Amino acid sequence: MKTLDEHLIYLPDLREKDWQSAIKEAMGAERQIIEWQQRAAELLDGIKEPYATLQRIAWLNFWTRAFVGLEGARAAIDRKSDFVLRLVSRAMFESLLHQEAILEPILDDKEEVLRRLAGYTTWCLWNDRKHYDKLTDGSISDAIWDSEPLGGIVTDPQSLEVFEKLFGPAQEEIRPSNLASRQRSQQETAWLRLERVDGWLAHPEAVSWVNELIRLEKKSGNRTVSLFSLLNLEEKSIWSRLEAKGLKFGFLSYQLESSVIHGSTVESHIVVTDHSIYPKFFDIVGEGEQLASSVASTCNIILVGLALLKKYVWQ
Repeated sequence: MKTLDEHLIYLPDLREKDWQSAIKEAMGAERQIIEWQQRAAELLDGIKEPYATLQRIAWLNFWTRAFVGLEGARAAIDRKSDFVLRLVSRAMFESLLHQEAILEPILDDKEEVLRRLAGYTTWCLWNDRKHYDKLTDGSISDAIWDSEPLGGIVTDPQSLEVFEKLFGPAQEEIRPSNLASRQRSQQETAWLRLERVDGWLAHPEAVSWVNELIRLEKKSGNRTVSLFSLLNLEEKSIWSRLEAKGLKFGFLSYQLESSVIHGSTVESHIVVTDHSIYPKFFDIVGEGEQLASSVASTCNIILVGLALLKKYVWQ
């Protein structure tokens, strides 16, 4: 299997897209979003499909999140989906905080910024590894693909009828005779990806970060380590980071959007008036444009950060 340094990075060619026509046809926040998607596309100019590094993976990760974040906000405007906008807003806001932590020393110590980019990629890969580690765990895999419950369903007409009313027609793939081969296929894929991730985590610039992650997880009782903790910043939480940067006002939106993700809110999904209650299927009170504009602004700040990093990462 190839090492990280042996992988070539291929970038999409977005120059042929007719951005100007799309911008002219759009209005409001959607126009702003398309303008910044064009800016994201222009950031790729001059990058000549180089070999991968931990820093380039980090840069590309941020770029992709910003671009698809803008795309998600654009789609949400079309469907007037307050729900999707809040999901995208939360994801982009957290990405911005991560990038800001990486860029913090850029005026004084560019090498430290590059080191932090490597740390960010290592942190992401470490969390990917946890996922693949679970997929390759035999006991977990056996529990996921246990054919006994499904076997009883598909062989009992009454149970099968109830199952199909709830989930739709039973597909051939869920029958017990097919589950074992699908389990093997999933595990084979997971083992290959785990091997690749482990190879990348063995990169010389990642090893010290991996050791720090192991130390911090052991210290915290195997709890997930935040990027802020890994970078050894004084502020370890979202609130403390916002407080240190004078951005405490952003915490309320972050908290609300977190409750939307976790399903721990009524106010975000139900509209209550003086006399009635009804489900909030779409943006009813006109907040969508403002929220979409806020998402676009967050993505644009991420793109500005990437523009600052471009000459150091891709040279």
